[in-house]
Amino acid sequence: MVPTTTAHTLKSLAIEPEQIERVIKDSVSNPPVGKDFNPPATPQLRRAILHAFAEAQEKRCPLLRASYLLLGLLNESESTAAEILLTLGHDLEHVRRKIIEPEDGITATRESIRQA
Repeated sequence: MVPTTTAHTLKSLAIEPEQIERVIKDSVSNPPVGKDFNPPATPQLRRAILHAFAEAQEKRCPLLRASYLLLGLLNESESTAAEILLTLGHDLEHVRRKIIEPEDGITATRESIRQA
């Protein structure tokens, strides 16, 4: 199975899922679990989703991919995603550029999408 473009990009930045999980666990004392978890729709989340839609439209993509959501979250400098990346020592603008790069980011080849 070919990794998703977002996972591939994070891996190219030496960011492993375990690192992200560790930072989240360290920052949340009692993380919510279960299928009934319903996170609040904060103004920050709404703005991030709007940014994600704008990124998708700019690329003329009919799908709201994980890469666009991550870009939307990175536009919110105080988002949890941004805080995690900063905690792991990454520059947000550098991460953003890596996501946008054709070979690593949003414009994944059709072949890799078919194989996934």
